[in-house]
Amino acid sequence: MLRSVFLLAIILACGTLVVPAAAQDTARSYGIEGYRVELELGADGGYWVEESIDFVYEGGTYSQGFRRISTRGLDAITDVQVTSPHVEVLEVSVDEGGRSVEITWDFEPRGDPTTFQITYRVLGALQEVEGENRIAWDAVGGAWEVPIRNVEVRVLWPDFDLERDEIRFVPSGEGTLARRGGGDEEGPEATPVPGASGWEVRFSRDELGARTSYGVQVGFPERLPGRAPPEPRELRFRIFLFAVGAFLVGFLPGTALALLWRDPSDPPTVVPDGIPDVPLEQVGYLVSGSTYFGLRVFTALLVDLARRGHVTLERTDADGETGATDEHGSLAAGTLKVHRVESPPAGDALSETETSFLEAVEKHDSFDRFMGSALRLQTRTRRAARDELVASGHVEAHPERKRGALLASFLVPVAMGLAAWQVESHLATGILLGGLLGLAPGLWIAAAEGGHQLTERGARLRARIRTRHGELREELEEAVADDPRRAVEILARHLPFMVLDPELSHEVLKELEEAVAEVGGDFELPRWIHEAVGGRRVDGATRDSDLQHLLLFLWITQSSQPRMQMTSSGTGMPGGFSGGAGVSTGVGGGG
Repeated sequence: MLRSVFLLAIILACGTLVVPAAAQDTARSYGIEGYRVELELGADGGYWVEESIDFVYEGGTYSQGFRRISTRGLDAITDVQVTSPHVEVLEVSVDEGGRSVEITWDFEPRGDPTTFQITYRVLGALQEVEGENRIAWDAVGGAWEVPIRNVEVRVLWPDFDLERDEIRFVPSGEGTLARRGGGDEEGPEATPVPGASGWEVRFSRDELGARTSYGVQVGFPERLPGRAPPEPRELRFRIFLFAVGAFLVGFLPGTALALLWRDPSDPPTVVPDGIPDVPLEQVGYLVSGSTYFGLRVFTALLVDLARRGHVTLERTDADGETGATDEHGSLAAGTLKVHRVESPPAGDALSETETSFLEAVEKHDSFDRFMGSALRLQTRTRRAARDELVASGHVEAHPERKRGALLASFLVPVAMGLAAWQVESHLATGILLGGLLGLAPGLWIAAAEGGHQLTERGARLRARIRTRHGELREELEEAVADDPRRAVEILARHLPFMVLDPELSHEVLKELEEAVAEVGGDFELPRWIHEAVGGRRVDGATRDSDLQHLLLFLWITQSSQPRMQMTSSGTGMPGGFSGGAGVSTGVGGGG
């Protein structure tokens, strides 16, 4: 058991790197003819480390060296000193980075073989694993660009009343165990080792290849408190893979519930002529997602109030622009002003939703600014539309599903988190945490999906709306290519219903704009369009006003397209209407 634990736990607690810096030209090279390391464990669990490195220089002189020691698996490197019996060390600096300590020293330029001694103290590196203390150290690091000859590593520790058979070390074939202060070596010759009472293991290797580390490890029954060893890289990757798998598995219950509770599919539907008699906000709830509900529904409500004579519309700040899109195909510049008619049509009372909408619009000096701050109203309007559909039998409310999924999304992850806190296995902890991170969002999705569900009646109504949208969209697309005047008639006659079609393409509207500009002439526009734009009743319209009024409503219709909001080049409010949606295409750092 101990042997297998040793083999699994050969981890490089500290990686090292030393590169002598050149003082003159770049044709020089260096070698390492000897590398001696002595590591002694103190009674407090810290290490005292002394390294002696024999450099040989060829082709010139060197005046600087540096050593990088990884701090992974330890608390700190302190008390650093660099000396040499061959040259005066002028300056030593220690730079503590994120995961390493870099020791740099300067010396007089030198081309002869030179030995440097580096001493330092290591805190918090002693490991404690399954009742055993473990000294694990990477003696030379794995980043040398040259081979290293004559590697010797000596690991020393107090006696601790240990028996020889209680001590393990690796690599076992390159180490010799001996008792210090009068003991004997392990081997054919029993030779006392001078020094304080204790134990030592001497490791040696004749040569290490370039970029080859030399990790040593000594273990014995626990005598001092220590830390858990850092996970090996291959184990960390396994933990990552298992955590990802657990995330996906944890996401499955919520996904399954969301699929189970999703709205029914559209049944085959025969659609009668005309527009379904459904309030616009309910149409938006049935066919538009929550993200663009406000953009489409509020635009449709505005057009509908203009059609019924409750408001007039004015485009300002357009810088002479009269089209719906600019030369780049983006939404043209302009600000939409909404003016409430002082004497609205008699007998056409506003609904509660329309009243709230119009009152909110009146608080802003433009429709653009209203749309930039309409999130709360959007939420209230969508909720009210849903409640009306529940009352009419088109939607079912299932509050128990939502409450249950939300409660589970809280309680189950808490339990899994507590379990992850208790277990000692890093692999098990990764699996639990991965499952936790997958389970919670999955259940949130289920809660959002299951709180309300379309009934069969609601599915039939949605199918009627979608089918009618599809028929009108197809008629419009055919007419744009064949008969632009008829396309104008189709769009104008079916506003604002077509504004709520999520499949209405802004490219088709752009093509319509180009087609009517090309053919010119009079258009058969409904009377309400001229009245909504002119602010007064008119008996007729000139050719110019026909085109201008048509382009205004094309501009408004284009404004309801999410893609046009994202590519707008104007100056409107973020999330708003006619001049841009606050979307940046630049790149940068510091987010």
